[in-house]
Amino acid sequence: MPARCLACALLTLACWVGPLAVEPALAQSTIAIPEGSLSKALQFYAARTGHQILFDPALVQGKRVSAIQVSRQERTGLRQILRGTGLQARIIAGGVIIISRSKKTRRKTMPSPETPNQVQPPSDPTPQNIVVTAMKRPSLVLQTPGTINVVTRDQIATRNLTELRDLARVSPSLAVVDSRNGEQRIAIRGIYGTGEATVGVYFGETHVSGPSGTTLDPSGTTPDIELADIDRVELLSGPQGTLYGASSMGGTLRLLLHQPEMSEPSASITTGAVIAKGGDPGGNITGIINAPLVRDKLALRTVIYRRASSSYIDKPALGLTNVGRVERKGERAILTWSPSDLTKVTGTFFSHRLALNDSLSWEMGSRRYQNDAPVRTPYSSKLRLGNVTVESQLGNVDLLATGSHYQWDLLRQNNFTSVLAQQRDNPDGCARLFGLSKGAICDTQSMSDYAAFVDSRLPGMLYQPMGVRSTSGEVRLQSSNGNASQWSIGAFFENRSDSAESYTVRADKDTGRPVFPLDITGLRFIRTSLEQRALFGEYQLSLSDRLKFSAGMRHFFYKRTAFGNVAEPNVITGTGDIAEGVFSTHQNGTSLKFELTWDNDRNLFTYLRASQGFRPGGVNITPGLPPGEQVYHSDSLWSYEAGAKLRTSNGSDVEAAIYHVDWANMIYYTGSPNRAFFYNANVGSVDVNGFETRFHLVVAPLWSFQGRLSYTSARLTDSGATALGAQPGDRLPDVTPFSFSLGTVWKNQISNGIYGIFQLNANGITGSRSQFNSSFDYYEKLRGHVLFDASATFEHRHWNLGIGVQNIFNAIGATRISSTPSSSRQVYGGRPRSYYLQVTRNF
Repeated sequence: MPARCLACALLTLACWVGPLAVEPALAQSTIAIPEGSLSKALQFYAARTGHQILFDPALVQGKRVSAIQVSRQERTGLRQILRGTGLQARIIAGGVIIISRSKKTRRKTMPSPETPNQVQPPSDPTPQNIVVTAMKRPSLVLQTPGTINVVTRDQIATRNLTELRDLARVSPSLAVVDSRNGEQRIAIRGIYGTGEATVGVYFGETHVSGPSGTTLDPSGTTPDIELADIDRVELLSGPQGTLYGASSMGGTLRLLLHQPEMSEPSASITTGAVIAKGGDPGGNITGIINAPLVRDKLALRTVIYRRASSSYIDKPALGLTNVGRVERKGERAILTWSPSDLTKVTGTFFSHRLALNDSLSWEMGSRRYQNDAPVRTPYSSKLRLGNVTVESQLGNVDLLATGSHYQWDLLRQNNFTSVLAQQRDNPDGCARLFGLSKGAICDTQSMSDYAAFVDSRLPGMLYQPMGVRSTSGEVRLQSSNGNASQWSIGAFFENRSDSAESYTVRADKDTGRPVFPLDITGLRFIRTSLEQRALFGEYQLSLSDRLKFSAGMRHFFYKRTAFGNVAEPNVITGTGDIAEGVFSTHQNGTSLKFELTWDNDRNLFTYLRASQGFRPGGVNITPGLPPGEQVYHSDSLWSYEAGAKLRTSNGSDVEAAIYHVDWANMIYYTGSPNRAFFYNANVGSVDVNGFETRFHLVVAPLWSFQGRLSYTSARLTDSGATALGAQPGDRLPDVTPFSFSLGTVWKNQISNGIYGIFQLNANGITGSRSQFNSSFDYYEKLRGHVLFDASATFEHRHWNLGIGVQNIFNAIGATRISSTPSSSRQVYGGRPRSYYLQVTRNF
């Protein structure tokens, strides 16, 4: 109901602002282009319209434009800018604009006419041309403060990036760490912990958070979606608290969907196959249709995808080979209505389902890719999301109003055999089984009977259906691009509710599956809710033509409520010892940001930034927990960053940033005394120091190198975790100090009408630790690795063919090693050598 009401309100707003926006259309339908080089004029126009405009720097070198007022409509505006230059603008798939020689000029300058089958070299966006909306207004990435890694749709296609973890191959500052079977936790710059997410994940304008589960840990379930028909991915490093709010204290990951194209119909179908060394094959198919329903007014874009991964994990205890197949299925529809040049209404809906048939992890020390668990651990999830966004220009002000609702249901099935077995000699469990009074001790016969009872419940599993529902909205007003000083103000709300059912059940010894009807050892329920409200604003003041100062603030309020009850006490682990009643915590406060930028208007952009980030605290609903540990408080940080971005006339560029983070009251998990449960606690303060650097080097018109390097040192400074054994100076668990990516791209016309793109890439990490130090139980060390990939993409008319091999040398590319009471030395991540083939037909 809240989602329907919100959608109705936004549609009403669209109908109101549509006619209103027509009146100031004449005043706001032009852009003042300053006198200067043609290159600067095109970049200026791109940044103020949000269009991706690609051009060869050599093509525009030496050309200039006079000060001129041009149309915001891209065809008309670019024709006005390019008048007299001998160049033309061409719009290709995805709305990307290519600047090339006009046909008349080409006939004069080329020695031979273009044959019908000749193709132009693929025009990949270079960093100098990429327009981003990371600051919630369009800007060129090399003239935007902060470290922003952009993954374009061309990179997604040619590198065969299909899922969340693949983004780490091209974004070394992004750590994707498996938290459980089928689920991942992500971190940027070492800001890694349990509780609410440290990295905000956005699908367009919608922030999506995972279910809290039984441990109040939504950050452990990052939404994963097929990277099909994605326009680009923007990874923002460092706190984004003023614009993106809570859960963006480490950074923000934005997946921007390909929007409908209003002028021309198009369609494509992609199919492919993949096989891992020693595994079963997988495959995929994706269909895309773009349909303008009313030219330049109304358009619909739909996507349908199906993918099955190659599976390669063996389970000899159950006689199984090549399990761990991941299947993704989904549909997406985006409808855009533009009643005038200055108003746009967009409705987005998608459904994404994931099914994993068994374990993705394997045990270090046994045979490679072998899992020795006595039970099967499948996983499934279903995410459905709807959003309505209204954008309009009202005089000198841009309005955006957006509302979203999503529901995400999943089913976890995890091995619990070892946890139960470790309680065989627990006298407290024996006392619970026989109902002894507090302090009474079981005799020898009773302990023997209790041990037999525990054995009768083995093998054991956790069977946990859970879900999250969220309704959110945001209204933003900001000055139109082009003003000397710019401002943004807005308001945000979210109402989120979670539910989890945790069954401890017996599994069949032969099949490893739960016995149905469920043979229940214990059952508990947990319900939580989170209310968030915020007001925010940013102001940018031009101190001179080159120097700008920005300040931002976000005032927030949150309230977290939780309660739990036990329907069937698990006497073995003691789930009956749970505090009854409703518990809550709340807080309000502010996040600040200050920024100074300098642009020499030629090739160098520098910035200084100080910014805050925060996460809401919460309530633990954990059996046997002392009252003083039921509530954990919010954590927050200050980040200080300095960076520079240098660009050259031939299309090369380099950027670097250094940073220091003071993180207070860090939220991290700890274990219950009997090791059967985990809960959140504030464990102390952390210092994070590091740097990021990136380069894109053009060595020839069709040959380039690119690379990224990230270094992070995240250590405890004072420790509220000394009772756990953590000491000041300890590195944070699962944070790798160094990570990098390096690659080269060569483009070449193979024959008349056929063009090729050839790539060789490497990415790697240094090692990490699973606990703060070696005094901890279950302390493990993960070795570093380097992985090599090679690919080739061929284009001919309407056909694309991609082939490649990933992990050429079949290295163990693990991203995490973990030991817990339920499993030992489990290795996550890192597929064996894999070969793939992709074929696309465009219509």
